[in-house]
Amino acid sequence: MFHPPEHLQFERSGRTPLGVNVTPLIDCVFLLLVFFMLTTSFLEEQSVILHVSQGRPVTTEQIVVDIGGDGAIAVQGEAVTLEQVAERVRPLLASMKGGAVSIRAKNNVPVQRTVSVMDQIRKAGSENIKFLTRPGG
Repeated sequence: MFHPPEHLQFERSGRTPLGVNVTPLIDCVFLLLVFFMLTTSFLEEQSVILHVSQGRPVTTEQIVVDIGGDGAIAVQGEAVTLEQVAERVRPLLASMKGGAVSIRAKNNVPVQRTVSVMDQIRKAGSENIKFLTRPGG
């Protein structure tokens, strides 16, 4: 073994080297992981695909849901609440072959009200939802 000359030898201290304690760091990382897992939305986003086409005038064979400017809802001209839409539309769908429901909403109806009505129509069993418009708005 190599022994340095006497003038190159240094005095050694009796201290042991200190290690870095990573336990608090790991705790912080796990807390951040849990925080981000809990705040991340796991809901699947839903979208509505609209197909625009030149339609025919409303006939008596169609199911029409009207939404007024004040949010009032009528199915086939009969006033209903939002919760009653599904139970009113379901028997009408059963008696029709196509299963399409048309929504006719005023210009100033909030989008959320229209989406809520669409959800009720889907709950009744129809995925074929049409929007009726008036020429010129």
